[in-house]
Amino acid sequence: MFSFFKSMRYFKVILVFAILLISIVIPYKSWACSVCGSNDGDVYLWFIFILMPLPLIMIGLIVWWVYRKNKSLIHKQDEN
Repeated sequence: MFSFFKSMRYFKVILVFAILLISIVIPYKSWACSVCGSNDGDVYLWFIFILMPLPLIMIGLIVWWVYRKNKSLIHKQDEN
């Protein structure tokens, strides 16, 4: 793609240094919390309400996926 980056290794090294440089030069842009700069207390509360059930939803989706895969494998074995 780029003749300057003949090897993907050099591209990765340059990309990591660019990200580190941006994080050092502009530290307020690299904060992890998206609502820390907000003065509104309701934003933080709703942020918590949205993120609290997220791990349970993810675990539930994994269990549902395993159940469906198992069900389809049993159905295929019954056909044979």
